[in-house]
Amino acid sequence: MTINAAPVPPTAPVITLGCPLSSGQAGVLYHLPLTATSASGVTWRLVSGSLPPGLVLQPGGAITGNPTTAGTYPITLSATNTVGSTLFTCN
Repeated sequence: MTINAAPVPPTAPVITLGCPLSSGQAGVLYHLPLTATSASGVTWRLVSGSLPPGLVLQPGGAITGNPTTAGTYPITLSATNTVGSTLFTCN
C-alpha cells in the first residue's frame, strides 16, 4: 500500500523573529540572523524606519555591522518569497 501526502501549496514567508530584537552595543560588532519559514528563498528589505548607523540589512537575512550610535530604532522589515510578502514591525 502507498499513501501519498497531499501537496502543500506554497505560502508567503512567516517571520519567526521576536520583538524586541537582540540588543547591541555601540562600538561592538553586531550580527542578527533574520528567520522566516518558507519553502523557497526569502529576500529581506527595510520598509520603514532606519537601522542604527553602522548596521546594514543583508538581503539574504541578517542585520550586521558595527553600530556607532546608541538609541532605539523602530523598524519595519519585509520578508518576500515567490508567493508573497510578510511585514514585521518592531518598535
